[in-house]
Amino acid sequence: MSSWNVAKLGDIGEDLLKLAQEVYPQLIEVEHRILFQSLREAGLGIKARVAEIQKRELRNEDKVYFRSVHEALGNICGKIETGEYYKALLDVAAKREERFS
Repeated sequence: MSSWNVAKLGDIGEDLLKLAQEVYPQLIEVEHRILFQSLREAGLGIKARVAEIQKRELRNEDKVYFRSVHEALGNICGKIETGEYYKALLDVAAKREERFS
């Protein structure tokens, strides 16, 4: 991101919160709340940071924060695309089943 549009970043935070709400029922169905929580926390964190920035100047640490959120979500997307995320989800479900059987 070469220019920093704080309003657009706020919209992204809102979009992440909406996405989390939209996928929540499906994630609960497969007993996997962590993705919901990750999306929700990213959205809330972005919105909170944008609210801070609106009261002051954009700082370098803000840019580092937004880049780290982008990187974390990118890592999750990459794992979903390669199937690694789904495999890990199945592994967790299998371990949970072993524990309770």
